Amino acid sequence: MNNQTRFFYRFTIVHSFLIGLFPFYLPVFLWKQSYSFSDISFFISWTGVGYLVALWFWNKQEIGNHPQRMIVGSFMLEIILLIGLFFSEIRPLLPLIGLLNGFYNCFFWISNRILFLETINQSDVGRKYGNFQIIVAIVLKMGILSGGLLLDDHGLTSIFIFSLFIVVTGLMFLFSSSMTGGQPLVSLNVSKFSLRQLLQFKDNFRSKLVFSIDGLFLFLESYFWILTLFLITHESFLKLGAVVIILMIIFGFLFYFIKNSIDKMPVGLMYRISVGLYILSWIFRGLITDKLGLPALLLLLVFISFFTSLFRLSFNKQFFEIARSTSRSQYIMIKSYYSQFFLAIQFFIIGLLFYFTSSIQFSLNYLYLTSSIIALVYFFYRPFIPASISN
Repeated sequence: MNNQTRFFYRFTIVHSFLIGLFPFYLPVFLWKQSYSFSDISFFISWTGVGYLVALWFWNKQEIGNHPQRMIVGSFMLEIILLIGLFFSEIRPLLPLIGLLNGFYNCFFWISNRILFLETINQSDVGRKYGNFQIIVAIVLKMGILSGGLLLDDHGLTSIFIFSLFIVVTGLMFLFSSSMTGGQPLVSLNVSKFSLRQLLQFKDNFRSKLVFSIDGLFLFLESYFWILTLFLITHESFLKLGAVVIILMIIFGFLFYFIKNSIDKMPVGLMYRISVGLYILSWIFRGLITDKLGLPALLLLLVFISFFTSLFRLSFNKQFFEIARSTSRSQYIMIKSYYSQFFLAIQFFIIGLLFYFTSSIQFSLNYLYLTSSIIALVYFFYRPFIPASISN
């Protein structure tokens, strides 16, 4: 394992635990603070705006040429976000906390994706992303279990203290052997590009169209679906963590057998199958009600978890193959710009819709079923074929 790969896995391990410790619980934390689905939707919209501002700053200041700043910043911003959440009951401050959440997401996810891009080659994207998913799942569920226990028994203060400890020890762990002669062994260098280049971006893979909806689905999965599970588990942080961990264990076993074979399967066929199953997962979400029996509910949850994870594996395999063979890290930046811009607009509209509705369950079911139709757009993402890439 080379230094770049070693650093990437260290970075992923530390952050995955931190994400499980609290950011995973952020939507349910806001819900417990008496914020409505409409408020949380507006919070997500502000998160998209914050991500765009941080991305613009990163590109403008060429902070990518100083990877240690980006990496340290990703940890510091999580601590600042936690500090901000101590004031979350002050409603006028919620947009500011949303912006902080966007800054944190940008610094972490851009660093994570570019570091991962530097570890892969053309023949093993699926296997490496599968390994990455398994490692994330294991460490994430450790963080989720710890976070659920702390939030149920001790609240946000305990999370803050523990997170601060993890950040300090994590940074020591990351940089203990990743500096040689004062120079970092990792690179996050990204070429600057103008607003005109961004607006004029177009490729043969219909990337812009797919990017415009991907942010929507990522936050539906990580916020609204987590809230749905929280309501199913009678609003218990610990029960929510337990359910998610059980589901992670199940698809972790399935992933182990799939990850090594996905690179050998026909690219287009595998991707289309995963999109079809992903669409089905949203239909299943729309069918969940409190009237379902426990066996049927557990079966649906397993299917939803597996179909979603399979799609993310297939989608990210295709995304990173295109990135690696075209503009590399710039492709990652462009995706973030488009997905976060449309995310801000889409969740602002969703927030308005929730504001004028009275039945949360009906609205969620309707939103999930509507999402299954919007997910058809993923079929337009053309598979990566080396011969089709134009120079």
